[in-house]
Order: sequence, then C-alpha cells, then structure tokens
Amino acid sequence: MPRPDPLAPYHAKRDFAATPEPTGRPESRSEPQGLQFVVQRHAARRLHYDFRLEWGGTLKSWAVPKGPSLDPDIQRLAVQVEDHPLEYADFEGTIPPGHYGAGEVAVWDRGVWIPRGDVDEGLRRGKLQFELRGTRLHGEWTLYRLAHEPTQWMLRKRRDPHARPGDGDAVLHEEPTPLPAGPPTPPTRARNGRWAAGAAPPQIIEPQLATLVDRPPAGNRWVYEIKYDGYRMLARLEGEHVRLFSRNGLEWTDRLSALVRTLSVLRLGSGWLDGEIVVMDAQGRTDFHALQAALDRDASQVEYVVFDVPWWGGRDLREEPLHARLEVLDRVFEQLPPGVPLARSRPLDPQYVGQAVLQAACRMGLEGLIGKHLDAPYRAGRSPHWIKLKCRGEQEVVVGGYTEPGGSRGHLGALLVGIHDEEGKLRYAGRVGSGFDERTLAQMWQRLQPLRAPRCPFVPRPTLPRATTVHWVRPELVVQVRFATWTHEGLLRQASFVGVREDKPAKEVRREVAEPRSAPDDPASGPTASPAAAAGTAPRASAKERRADVRGIPVSNPHRLVYSVPRVTKLEVVRYHEAIGEHLLPHLLSRPLSLVRCPQGTGGDCFFQKHVQTRLPDGVVAVEVPSSEGPDTQVAVTSIEGVIALAQYGNVEFHTWGARMPRPDRPDRLTMDLDPDPDLPWSSVVEAAQLTRVLLEELGLVAFLKTTGGKGLHIVTPIRTTRGWDEVKAFAKAVASRLATVAPQRFTARLTKTRREGRIFVDYLRNGRGATAVAAYSLRARPGAPVSMPLAWEALDPREDLRGEHFNIRNALAHAPGADAAWAAYEESRRTLTVNMMRALGLDG
Repeated sequence: MPRPDPLAPYHAKRDFAATPEPTGRPESRSEPQGLQFVVQRHAARRLHYDFRLEWGGTLKSWAVPKGPSLDPDIQRLAVQVEDHPLEYADFEGTIPPGHYGAGEVAVWDRGVWIPRGDVDEGLRRGKLQFELRGTRLHGEWTLYRLAHEPTQWMLRKRRDPHARPGDGDAVLHEEPTPLPAGPPTPPTRARNGRWAAGAAPPQIIEPQLATLVDRPPAGNRWVYEIKYDGYRMLARLEGEHVRLFSRNGLEWTDRLSALVRTLSVLRLGSGWLDGEIVVMDAQGRTDFHALQAALDRDASQVEYVVFDVPWWGGRDLREEPLHARLEVLDRVFEQLPPGVPLARSRPLDPQYVGQAVLQAACRMGLEGLIGKHLDAPYRAGRSPHWIKLKCRGEQEVVVGGYTEPGGSRGHLGALLVGIHDEEGKLRYAGRVGSGFDERTLAQMWQRLQPLRAPRCPFVPRPTLPRATTVHWVRPELVVQVRFATWTHEGLLRQASFVGVREDKPAKEVRREVAEPRSAPDDPASGPTASPAAAAGTAPRASAKERRADVRGIPVSNPHRLVYSVPRVTKLEVVRYHEAIGEHLLPHLLSRPLSLVRCPQGTGGDCFFQKHVQTRLPDGVVAVEVPSSEGPDTQVAVTSIEGVIALAQYGNVEFHTWGARMPRPDRPDRLTMDLDPDPDLPWSSVVEAAQLTRVLLEELGLVAFLKTTGGKGLHIVTPIRTTRGWDEVKAFAKAVASRLATVAPQRFTARLTKTRREGRIFVDYLRNGRGATAVAAYSLRARPGAPVSMPLAWEALDPREDLRGEHFNIRNALAHAPGADAAWAAYEESRRTLTVNMMRALGLDG
C-alpha cells in the first residue's frame, strides 16, 4: 500500500499557477544543515505567526495568532495546520487576494531546533519539548495539544537563562541577532533516541564551583544533595577513551586506572561527566581518610559519584538549566548494569526546604549539603546558584612547619598552618595537633621531609612558646582541617586534621568566608567570578593602578574586589555612588547615618559604624543627636562628594534615621519592615504589602514602597514632625499588632523566631530612637550587589519576584528615573498622626 503523501493537503489548498508559493515535495535532506525551524510573519486576514519545524521531510506547521513570547508564564495558542514543503522555509512574498492565506509573508526568525525525546511519539501523544537556536528565539520550548482538540496546541517558553519573565510580546518588536557564521552542526540520532550535534567533546572543561553561604536561600527552585567528602573529578568520555581531571585541571587518568577501565568498558557515550571520587564506609558515608589510603595503596575501592553533565552526545549543555541536564544524566544512568563503581547523586527529600534541609542534614551526621538552582546554567568558577552549606567548620590550610612530638607520640607534634591574604602573603593561622593516628602521623612526617626549609614562611613570624622546637617547611602542602571557630586574631580554634588535599595549589588557599544571609534566587544574576575572585582577591596592580580619582577624590586600591559575585571592584562601587548620587542624596540629606563598612570587601568582615574616626572629608559633617546616655555625635552628608568619600572609606550600605536635622527628636516618617520567613513565596510578600497599604490608607496615611535588597519590603509613610519617638514607635507597634490580629496566619508582631515560621514579621522597631533603615538606592553587602529600590505599587506583581538582587549595581541607574517618579509625591503626602488615628489603633491619643 503506497505511503500517503504528507503534502497532499498543502497541494489541495493552493493554485500554483497563481500563487508564488513553492510546490515542493517530501524529501529527506542529507546535506549538513541540521533540523531547521522557521517562524514567518503572515499578514493575512489577521496578522499571525507561522511556526514550522522540520521533521520527516516536511515542515510541521502551526499558526500562532499572537506570536511567541519569551515569558514562561505566557502560553500562546498554536493551531496545527497542514505540513509545508521544506522549500517554504525560504519563502517570502505576497499570496494574491482570493487565494488561501492571502497576504504578505516574511521570515521573522530561523535557525535549528533540537528535539528532546522521540518526535514521532511526541506528535502522537501531543507533547513536544525542544531547543531553538535562532536569531530571536533561543532555549527550551514546549508545544502541547489541548485535550479533545486535535489541532489546537499551546506554545510556551520553558524557564531557562533565555526566558524573560514579564516580557509579554516585546520579542515581536525586537531586531534579530545574526546567526553564527557557517551552517549548523548536523544532528545525529543518539542511542537514547534524542537528536544531538555530531561533534567530539572539548578537550577541557573548567568546573563550576560552589559558594559557601551561611544558610539556605529562599525559594522552591533549589535542590540539595549530600556534600561528599572526596576529590572533585571530571571525566571526559569518547567511546572507550576515558580521561579523568581534577578540579584544577590535573590529569588523574593513570592514578585511577581501575575506574578508567570500568568507564571504558561501559562505553556510555561521548561527553563530560562531573562528580566526586569517594570511598564509602560500612554505613554508606564517605570517608576521606579511607579515600587517601586507597589512593596510596589500592584505588580499586574508589567510587565515582556523578552529579552533573556539562556536555553530552555532541551537545554543549552548559547553557541548559540544571533540570534539563539532570534529565540527560538520568538517561545516561539508565544504561548502567548493576555493581559498577559509578553512582548518581540524588537530591534529598523535597519535603525539606530552606533552613530545615540543613538542620535535617546535620541531624543525620552529614558534613553538609550542596544546593543547586534548578533553572541555572553550568558556569565555570564560583557561582551564586551552586552553594555549599556546612554542618561543621572546614578550611583548607597550607602547612608551613611542624613541631617536635612530646611524650610517647611519634614523628611530629602539631602542624603549623597558614592562609594567604589578598596580597599573597602566608599568614599564620594556628596549630593542628589532633585528628591523627600513628599511620597518618608517619605519612605526614614523610611528606614533610623533602620540604624542610631554613626560614619561616609566615609573615609575620608567629610567636610560639619558647620551649617549642619548630621545623619550617616550604609552603606547598595543603591539608583540610575541621575547626570550631576563628579567633579575633585570625587563628583556628580546636582545629583537627582531616586529610591532605592534592587537588588544590597552595597559592590558591584563602580563608573561606560564608556569604551573609542567603544566596540569590535568580539564575540570571550577572557574570560569575573566577575562583580567585570568589576568594576576595584580584590580580596584583601596579603602583599607578593602585590609585584612581573620582570627582577629584583619590580612590585607594581601586581594583580590590568588593563583591565576588558578580565581580565588582572598589572603583566600580565608588563610581556607582557618583552616578546614583543625585537619586540617593535626597534620601540622605540632613539625616544621621549608620554606615556598613567592608574594608576588605563583602567577603571579609563588615561592621556598622556611626562615627567616622578620621578627619571628616568634604561633604560629610558631624551632627549631634539625642541618646539614652546624653548627646551623641554622628555623621551626615551634605553633597554627592560626601557620598563618594564615604564609599572610598569602604562604606557599602547607607542606613538613615527616621528624623532629620535640626529636629532629631521628631520623626518624619514611619517605616514598616516586612520580614518574611525565608521559605515564604514572593506572592505571600506581595499580599502582605498590599494588606499593610490598605490598613495605612484606612487610617488616613499615604504608603510608599521600596525593596530592601534582601528578602523583604519596606513600606514608608511620610509624617509631619508633631510627635516624639516613643509615640511614633507605639503607633508603629500598634499597626503591626493590628495586622497580626486581622491576619494571624500571615503576620506576626512577635520578635520570637519560633513565632515567625511560615509568616511575615512586621518589624516596627525601625521607628525607635536611634534605629535606622537602609536608604533608597543604597547598595547591600550581600551576594549579587543588590540595591534597595523605590517602587510604584503597580510594579508589585506576584509573578515577578523583586527581592534580593533583582535590582543591583548593574541596573539600578537605569531603574532610577522610574523609581523617582514612583515617589514623586512623597513630600506632599505628609500627614499628621492625629488623635483619631491613635485611638483607631487602641492608643491614647
């Protein structure tokens, strides 16, 4: 029986003597052009966009009335029409009036498409997932058929780095970007039924590294895996040819020959796997001591735990979101026979989110967790979307010497260890004397003998007890230690030896500091820093480069990193304050300030400062304010030059009083700080802000909105200076209590953290004497370099999370005009806190 002609419906609808459309015939192309897609703008009776995918020798076609959208929350109707010939992908012209599809046709976008899964099965079942690589459309997409509607489908952009929430139909009006030169790589059928470009994997891939944070971030798009106690290892596979590389690019192929043989025999495919080599104990936990012993004697015990796949089957997956890479990894592991020393790292139970996931891990006796954002790409270097959380303090340190043993102990007494500072000098960090057994003591002593040196490598030389006999060594050996805490002198307290680190050069060892609060929740957060940048260091600058001027103000150490993610230097921070100054200054003028200074960058120690101890620079003045202990002298700024000067001093955040000079005893604003439980979704914060606004407006006040640069929002109300601090604070507390009474499931006014679970704490304490709130347009000393941004109430959308680094040092200036407009009526909106308002909240007016 002859196969039906798939183009028969196409031919039946057209008179080719009158229309310029190609006649065409089904064909299978052999030239290396890949699977093409095309989107044509079709001005027929109604303007629409024709979406076409090459498959089976024709173009599968859908009419999309409103055109594609890059917003993953927008789904577009796509009506399936007859298959078109491949030549139609090049068609542009006018279909004459009176003929099917009459109107202008123009190519709007074109490129290659890469199916996800079996296309024929997807067409039959009514669901296609695919990647587009065009001039306007990129990334992951889905087409799915509506139930009981054979021709009606929906086209939707999937969440990935190419998605643009809130974009609407903006992409329809943008200019296209050129396609890369040359034809796309031809696709080949992979063993698992997917289509992928037929190319060899790259020779080397730089791994993505985790950023240490002090607690899990908010949001439900994070997954958590066990933090394994082993060595990071990447595997390059090309058929039976296998090579293994450590995280710093050293080849371990010969040293792990047993694992290489296993991977070679399996012939999993072509690509790169990312994971950790480990040795498990009897309880199934990783044992770093056992791993080192196995590497020294019998590496056949070593297992490879795989957690990512940056490249596979001819496709570079590094720009794919994590959830898509994990799907590929699942298919790789479906091929594995039982009993091989290859394991797949699995996310923990999703019932645990936020801080609960770390608490559960620590109760289980785990070392810690690795958290990963499901929508983030794979990026070389430190990433804010790949984080590590530790149950116990751990640190890599460099051995600079050892002491003689005492008593019955053999070989050595304690290791003397250090950490490099930002200038590359090895600073003494203390002694490590516990954690050894007889075997590890002997092994460590043997490792140190070839490194013996006549001089102390630490700067400055540490002060040790007189009776201590010390042997100095060249600072080349890196060891891992566990410890209780850091002392104020920068020494490790209660340090215990874990093992030798052979996968990291000594020169790269820096003090590892947890980023404050939480990691950002937006995968499109800007450029990722290099490993050195994430450690808070930058390349050494020349004497000329160590100074710069901004408005005549000398900037010392301009290339010092203030933020590691994204990479932001001190000079960039100072220039930000110069650029944003005209918008920031009105929020600072005449207000006493509290400053957050980070002299060594946000990865180092940051602290609040109310007084500038040095001579006050131009544009900064001393002001006298009341306090419970009498008059107190603080600072205020009078010009943009003053703002720049404070930034040069290492200031990152500006926090302001709720009163202005010369009446610091009379508040002129009310600030309600909505501080949500970290696990609450953005939509709950939006609802809470709107309810707070309603209450304030019912009282007769005007509410203005701004982000904090953190996880909450500020609602600011301008008031006349008719009442003192105690009355204003009481009023703010009464507002918070009223919200908690009206909606107890949403709000709490209690300070106790146990009362905040699943709710929003309405922090009224910003309204007390001496209390401050972060100023509008101020930077925050947090990952992502976020900025506190004024907002119009209309901008508050539950579908677009505006917290954290949504507004940041890179985009704040562009948003500033709109933000100023949102608060344009601030001064004229001042209201008096009347007796009736006080009584409405149950206060004595």
